[in-house]
Amino acid sequence: MLVLVALGASRVQAQDVVDAGRVSVIFAHPTPLDDFSGAPYFLFDDQTGGVRTYRLAFPNIIYHATPWLQGWGGFIFRWTDGQASGNTRELRPFVGVKVFVPNSGHIHLYDWTRLEWRRITNTESNTITRAWRFRTRPGGRHGGSAFHRPAP
Repeated sequence: MLVLVALGASRVQAQDVVDAGRVSVIFAHPTPLDDFSGAPYFLFDDQTGGVRTYRLAFPNIIYHATPWLQGWGGFIFRWTDGQASGNTRELRPFVGVKVFVPNSGHIHLYDWTRLEWRRITNTESNTITRAWRFRTRPGGRHGGSAFHRPAP
């Protein structure tokens, strides 16, 4: 096995190093109503190529219908500053459901499906795009770790 690794090492090329970072702050909190909670958040994403994204989700209200079913609703505000593609501003109200798969292994598998209305303004070309989007995001969590597809 070691010989195969040594022979294949000359063909392996290193990936380019990218300078990117993401910071997010989530303010999860209960509300005065028993079955509701909130989870507004702020996200900053500094990508390669001179693209910076700022995202704010507010009020991001969660209705806890059952231990395995949640209703979600809120607004996402997104600002993208891109050197190559121009600057965009997006307003994205959404409603959705998050369904958990009950199990005894403390593995929280879920599907988060939501309907979004997107209004995207490109400030460079002075254009406005409006579109409905139906999206589903499967994922899971075990203890303190999470595995899911990253948000676009």
